[in-house]
Amino acid sequence: MMASVTDAKKITVFGGVSRKGICPQLEAKLNHTGCGFTTFTDAELNAKFSKLTGDATPAPMRFFAFKDPEQQTKDQIEMVRSHPWISKEVSVRGFIFDVNTGRLQEVMALAEAAS
Repeated sequence: MMASVTDAKKITVFGGVSRKGICPQLEAKLNHTGCGFTTFTDAELNAKFSKLTGDATPAPMRFFAFKDPEQQTKDQIEMVRSHPWISKEVSVRGFIFDVNTGRLQEVMALAEAAS
């Protein structure tokens, strides 16, 4: 599927709070290929920052590193769907943007893939 800016009314980054009490009809989670967060683990980054700063007191921090963009998208869809502040009527969909081809691939959540 090729996408344009007009294909989506709103894309929310689920890592931050951007809803401000407004419930849109669609929440879309967008990940991408080649993401830097697939190149390390939280433990590796904690160790690196502790060594660079000489201070391990903030560790362990959660950076939400992941290895598989498809699994990450599925997990994020499920996390949003199960959140008590998100209405069950809101459609939650996930996509992976291929940075090399410009194509979007829709990712089916675990429950959808089973049906």
